[in-house]
Amino acid sequence: MRRLKHSGIYWCLNCNVPLLDSECEICRVKGEFVPLSRPVDPKPAFRFDLNLLHQTISQEFGVDAANFLLKNVEVAVFNRVPYLDKGYEVLVDGRILGHLFFDFPRLYWRFKPLREGCSRLWVKKLGFWVVVNNGFVIKNQILGELDFVAKNLPEREGEYVFLVSKKDEVLGVGELTDKGKVYVLRVWKPEQPRFLNFKASWNQVVKANFSKLKTDISKACKFVGDISSRLKLPVFVSYSGGKDSLTTLYLTVKASCKTKILFNDTGLELPETLENADWVASKFGVEILKVKAEEAFWIHLKDFGPPTRENRWCSKVCKLKPTAKFLDEKIGENKILCFVGQRKTESFRRAGSRKIWVNKFLPKIVASSPINDWSMLQVWLCLMMERLDGYVNKLYFEGFDRIGCFMCPSMEMADLLVVKKRYPILWERWEKELENWILNKNLPRQWIDYGLWRWKNPPKRILDKIGG
Repeated sequence: MRRLKHSGIYWCLNCNVPLLDSECEICRVKGEFVPLSRPVDPKPAFRFDLNLLHQTISQEFGVDAANFLLKNVEVAVFNRVPYLDKGYEVLVDGRILGHLFFDFPRLYWRFKPLREGCSRLWVKKLGFWVVVNNGFVIKNQILGELDFVAKNLPEREGEYVFLVSKKDEVLGVGELTDKGKVYVLRVWKPEQPRFLNFKASWNQVVKANFSKLKTDISKACKFVGDISSRLKLPVFVSYSGGKDSLTTLYLTVKASCKTKILFNDTGLELPETLENADWVASKFGVEILKVKAEEAFWIHLKDFGPPTRENRWCSKVCKLKPTAKFLDEKIGENKILCFVGQRKTESFRRAGSRKIWVNKFLPKIVASSPINDWSMLQVWLCLMMERLDGYVNKLYFEGFDRIGCFMCPSMEMADLLVVKKRYPILWERWEKELENWILNKNLPRQWIDYGLWRWKNPPKRILDKIGG
């Protein structure tokens, strides 16, 4: 597996903003480098995200703790981090405050404070803590009553407890065991908490990265123009209703390419996505051509069962076959150039992806991604700078990271439960099919409740968690 080039982002401590390059364009000072988990693909924390974070911290440690940790926070960044389900590193004031993650199998959001979060909480003696006898603790160590000088322990097993020395230094974080002891999860070198007590804004973030963004946009437009001129093929933009394809459409239009939108209606799209596709096409003044799968998914579901991460037959049935048929009818023997919003930092699987390729299942399409090297933060800042955030699918501002089929097997339980709550009619049809499937396969209800249908063979670490 090819390693990704970057391993973090820069943060300007003067202006309290994340940077795409090492130098802030507002104050001309070099930012501090913040290492992040791979694949590094940070995104803005929107109001919905900050509210979820505040609510989760409040449930874990109390409202006072949430208010103190997030005081004056307007600009925060989330970066995906590996958990059994959905998880983020939370960046505030240029440091990782902790991890916001969806607890599997408890199926609710939690917050694990790390060095910065624990150090901040200790300033006000908020949250749960123990003062230990020794000046150090060891990862995987189990601490008991004889190790405590003072304590404020939670009542529930599994709650997070930060570990403090008699010198008032925060040494690490652990969790309460069923026997009232503390299991040490992480240790670190003590550090004073950082409070950049002034609010930044996303407008300032754009300003701090303005020239970098202009250069990136200019290069992407040149790339689009050069490829179009060289290949001399009819130009399309594959639009999904997502932020990446919106950015790609903007760049293609800005490059003065005569283009059309190719929208794949899988029959599984959320209503906001269908509405957004038509609205964006109208606003850009671009013709939209729709490839419709109609009821293909539901028809084939009877034979194939739920699509899984190992066998995504749905892509062939709902995307590839309808698109191939559409091209045969509309394009004939010709080829087309199709710009897509694919980025290599989206996942490890796409880390080695190229900027130009031909899909072996759709040989009439020469595909190209002008934003292949962009991060999610670059995409969002581009949309903000060009005043296109109003064109964005509103689902992004209501907790969705990615836009696609409403029950994609690639989704985490956190997202599936949001869909279930928000779209009960859609979900009812899907759940009835799942109920029939587990009945025929003689499988327990867990395959629905914990989303085990997403795998042909669910991972052992998942089964162990639910006692399967």
